[in-house]
Amino acid sequence: MPILAAVLLSYALTATPVQTKKTPPPAVKPVDRNKAVIGQYYPLGQAGSKLNFKVTDAWYSLQEPRSDAFILADNNQKLITLKVEVQNTDKVDVTVWAGVFPIKVTGADNQSQAIDAVLTDTTIGKNANQALRPLQKITALLTVPVTADGPVYKFFVGYANDKPLVYDFRGKAKDNLGAWSGGDGIVKPAINAVIGTPFTFDEFQITLDEVIAPKPEVKDADGNTVTPPKGLTYRARIKNMALVPRTFYSGGFAWSQEDENGLTSQDLYAFYGTGTTEVGNVMEPGKEIKASLVFGYLAPKITAASGTAHLRKFNFPLP
Repeated sequence: MPILAAVLLSYALTATPVQTKKTPPPAVKPVDRNKAVIGQYYPLGQAGSKLNFKVTDAWYSLQEPRSDAFILADNNQKLITLKVEVQNTDKVDVTVWAGVFPIKVTGADNQSQAIDAVLTDTTIGKNANQALRPLQKITALLTVPVTADGPVYKFFVGYANDKPLVYDFRGKAKDNLGAWSGGDGIVKPAINAVIGTPFTFDEFQITLDEVIAPKPEVKDADGNTVTPPKGLTYRARIKNMALVPRTFYSGGFAWSQEDENGLTSQDLYAFYGTGTTEVGNVMEPGKEIKASLVFGYLAPKITAASGTAHLRKFNFPLP
C-alpha cells in the first residue's frame, strides 16, 4: 500500500468526529396579562372563538361624537375611550360587538363600576356588530362611562371566559376633558364661564356675549306697573355640537340663582334673540342661534348664578 494511502486510512480510523453545536431557541418572555400595555397584541378566547386584541390609544372625555350618535357622560361621570384593533385568528367567523367583551373598571377605592360599553367601527362610524372572517381585522373605539372624580386604576377586558386583560391607565390615558380637566382624568367640580369664551354645556356650545343686571318693577303714582321686573339676563349664542339634531330648552337643565337675602330660584327662560318666544325647536347639527337666558326675578342684587348639565356645575359671571 502506498505510504500516502496508508496515512489517510489510519487518520480516517482514528480521527475524532466533529460535534455540531446546537443553538437553543431564544427564550420567550411570558406575557403578563395582569399588566397589559398599550400597543401589544394579546390572544383572547378559546378554540372556535379566538381573537387578537390590542389597545393603541386611550383618552378621557365628556362626550364622544359618532356618525350616527353622540355619546355623553351622565350623572357625575366621564368617558374613557380605547382605540382598539380586533382580529379573528380562528378558522371560522367570529361575531364582534361591545357585549362580547365583559368589562370591569376599578378606581382609587378599588370598587368596580357597572359598565355599559359602546364599540364603534371606525371604518363605518357606527356600532360594531359584525362577523369577522378568519384573519379579518377591524379598528374600533371602545367607550365606557366611569366615575368623574378620579383616574381609572384598573381596566379589565374579558372575552369568552378567558383570563381578562388588565390595563392600568394612570398617567397613560390622554386627558381630553378640556376646561373640566383636573389632570389624569380627574374632573373638576365646576367651571367658571367667561364672557366671550365658548364652553360646552351638555352637547351644546354656549358663548355668553353680555350680562345684564336684574331690573326691579317700575310703577306709576297710581300703583300701576309701568315696567315689569326683569331677571338676570345673559345674551348668548347657542350651537348644537352633536352630529344629530338636538332640542335646547330651559326645562331640560337645572338652573340656580341666589340673591343677597339668601333666596334662591331655579327658574330660567331661554328666548330667541331679545324677544319673548321661548327656545324649544329642534336644532340641526352645527346650527347656532342667538338667545337671551333670563333667570327668574329675585332681588336686584344677585350673588350667584349657575347651570348644571349632567350634574356638572357652570358658574355664570355676574354683572
